[in-house]
Amino acid sequence: DNMTEQAAASQGAVTREAGKELLEGCTAKVIGLKGAPQHNGCHGVLRGFDSEKGRWGIKLASDGSVLGIKPDNLVFVRAPAGQFDEEDEDEKISRLKRKFDKVCKKYKLTGEDTSSEIADLLTGGAKGIDKIGPSYFMERFKMEEPDAESFLAWIKCAVEFKESALDPNAGAANEFAADMSR
Repeated sequence: DNMTEQAAASQGAVTREAGKELLEGCTAKVIGLKGAPQHNGCHGVLRGFDSEKGRWGIKLASDGSVLGIKPDNLVFVRAPAGQFDEEDEDEKISRLKRKFDKVCKKYKLTGEDTSSEIADLLTGGAKGIDKIGPSYFMERFKMEEPDAESFLAWIKCAVEFKESALDPNAGAANEFAADMSR
């Protein structure tokens, strides 16, 4: 219906490319800001549309801050995670691994020194570093934000596999330890 289409277009829900809609939960890139140009090029997840202000709430991946951005200043990057629910688990794992391999090659992360540094970061062996996330990898390895997110998504997948396949009781043990400390 025409009214629904107009409402969706006014929210920036429909973009020029079919199938690439700005929807809650999707990843978008911030562009064209004049008042806060430091956010141009940042990626984030859309948190909802404020119809009174005409802006999307976007939680930035780089620092977790939430900004109100007009639809014209957002570009669709990736569909919400839920839209991949039909994807076969093996396909998802293969897709994550391919992206991880591309990132490792692009940023030359396969050398022994770099691999050891990353292992230390991910296992808590790096001194003086409290929080490891996409922004850390963006700064330290000069990664683009989507590459840092893909790199860490594969790491998370590998850790989940390890915990479920190699130590299926790890989750229960962690819950038990948490309950005991209360």
